[in-house]
Amino acid sequence: MQLCRTSVLQTSQCPTSLQATLAKVKVDDFVFSGLDIAGNTTNIIKVAVTPAFVAQFPGINGLGISLTRLDLGLLHFQVNEGETLALAFASFSSPSPGRQILDFALFNNNLATELIAQTTFLDAAQIKKLKGVLGRTN
Repeated sequence: MQLCRTSVLQTSQCPTSLQATLAKVKVDDFVFSGLDIAGNTTNIIKVAVTPAFVAQFPGINGLGISLTRLDLGLLHFQVNEGETLALAFASFSSPSPGRQILDFALFNNNLATELIAQTTFLDAAQIKKLKGVLGRTN
């Protein structure tokens, strides 16, 4: 048994540490801890992402799956009215899925303020303020 077949040895989904035969595989490759621990949400967007992708959890390599824990900042959970922290788990049909944080995608970029205004229904002053918070000026 090999964790990485010859056809995928050169891909980013097969970390160098896994380009080995079964003799080099460790039990730790099949154990992931961390989804039970709340992430630090004291950042500007008040969200924490704890990935369990192939880079963090080598045992899922070749299965075409991965997991992540998201604390607080879900798009449909913009305001947590409760007294307890919000939490979500997500599963993906990819060992190394991409992720994008909407705030950064919209306001930490070089897109023209006018273009963002057309797609968000925000006025130019609001957009410039949000860009400023995230380190942009245009």
